[in-house]
Amino acid sequence: MENTYGMMLLSKLPLTESAVNFLVKDSIPSIFTKITLRSGSIIDFYGVHPEPPVPGTDSYERDTELLIIGKKIRESNNPTIVAGDLNDVGWSVTSKLFRKYSGLVDPREGRGLYNTYSVFVPLFRYPLDHIFYTKEFGLLTLEKLEGIGSDHFPLLIGLNYEPDDDNTEDLEKADAEEEAEVEEKIEEGD
Repeated sequence: MENTYGMMLLSKLPLTESAVNFLVKDSIPSIFTKITLRSGSIIDFYGVHPEPPVPGTDSYERDTELLIIGKKIRESNNPTIVAGDLNDVGWSVTSKLFRKYSGLVDPREGRGLYNTYSVFVPLFRYPLDHIFYTKEFGLLTLEKLEGIGSDHFPLLIGLNYEPDDDNTEDLEKADAEEEAEVEEKIEEGD
């Protein structure tokens, strides 16, 4: 797109019900698709790249997009992976609320920051690129790769689909106040 928000999703696995969505703003796309695993199991995937916050402005559009996706994940109860440049760090209020509300695992938790941005400023990098997943996945590997010409470093993750296991037992869940906050932010952002 002219605003540099184009997205591309390549897969060796079959994709179905694929759609490019504009959840909050007509100029900011996100991707939803179902992925058929080699076992025949079907999982949901969201590719996201919300608008970065502009100094001195509210970040409600970015926050709203993540929380809308979190609500969709929670309502579907399907095995899900979310990945993308969230333009937000993992310890922010919004990232924590998104993870707690949707029940997703952040594989970096307890393993390091994996600072992916900016390739060009070695002493001033942030972990803006994220991969989250639901309880049905077990983490095999996680690594930040070398630069590939982007201003972000790529992340490589290996997950094992474990539908009978719950890999979220120790994760903190959203309380009633946080759930109300999510609903309010979604309502304000729509």
